[in-house]
Amino acid sequence: MTPFRRLRRLAVLAMDGLADGVIAALPRRWRRPLGLVVPVLALPPGGGGPAVPAERGPVRLMLDPADVHTVDVPLPKGGLTGGPLGGLMGGFVDARGFVAMQAHRFMPLRPDLLDWDVVTLPSGIARVYMVRRTVLSAALATAARAGLTLAGVTAPVVGAGTTPEFLRFDAGRVRRRATAMAAVAGLFWLALPVPFAIAVWILDQQTANVEQKLGAVAKEARAVQDMRDRILFLSPDAASTALLLAQPGRAQVLDELALTLPDTVWLTDVTLRPDAVVLQGRAPDLADVLARVRAAGPFTDVRYTDPAGILPAVLPPPGPVRDFTLAVSLAVGRP
Repeated sequence: MTPFRRLRRLAVLAMDGLADGVIAALPRRWRRPLGLVVPVLALPPGGGGPAVPAERGPVRLMLDPADVHTVDVPLPKGGLTGGPLGGLMGGFVDARGFVAMQAHRFMPLRPDLLDWDVVTLPSGIARVYMVRRTVLSAALATAARAGLTLAGVTAPVVGAGTTPEFLRFDAGRVRRRATAMAAVAGLFWLALPVPFAIAVWILDQQTANVEQKLGAVAKEARAVQDMRDRILFLSPDAASTALLLAQPGRAQVLDELALTLPDTVWLTDVTLRPDAVVLQGRAPDLADVLARVRAAGPFTDVRYTDPAGILPAVLPPPGPVRDFTLAVSLAVGRP
């Protein structure tokens, strides 16, 4: 075996080992769609028979035990039995090369009529799996008729251990496994920033919410500060403005006048002062006007200022229309 072929075989075995590690690390439901684990289809004796159903992904064919012949070959002692590294270091034994040199001793047919693979056991024995090339050709023809994507041809083993691979150096299978692992790595690196992006978005939303609440609190604080400044500004005038705050509103005063005065009164002027109201107008019955305004709620100290010197007891009886000026004071603390 040339050094190039040995390095190629080592690279293929390393790729298979890396793929097996990725398979073990992934969840089971992801292995089949990514092509890292392929189903195994058992073939009847002879490798022929009816066509098996087509699978969507690659499959591996398993030959019938009756078509596979096994022989255990003891390896030379004095070195590590590491077939994959055989020939690269002096302390290792090339199990496959050793079996190839000893093939004429134990193979039932000429080596060119057989396809075989070697599995090194921990006890220092190389187990050789042999199958006729006619059986292998029939298995490949069966896969071609069924439209299968072939990943390999293997044989059953007793117990847990490494299975032989009669198409181990299929470059297409290695490329498919490498592409699947590259896809897994790409998905991992694409999905890696997603949790951090979600965390940054949540933090941004929380920051915006806190800033909005702080803005509302600052606005309320400014309103409180403005009210405090206004109270401090108006506190020296509180004694003089208390009377105005206790008096009825100007709209209420005008409503009371509209409801109190009779329809025969014609007002020509209404003067609203902070503590009084002055009415100027014309009316035929001044006594009735005076009585009505005195009976109203928010008015006190009702008196005529024009005609001058007129008293309530000597008011003229109803007659022709006369001009008048009536002054009233606003009651404090009354509705």
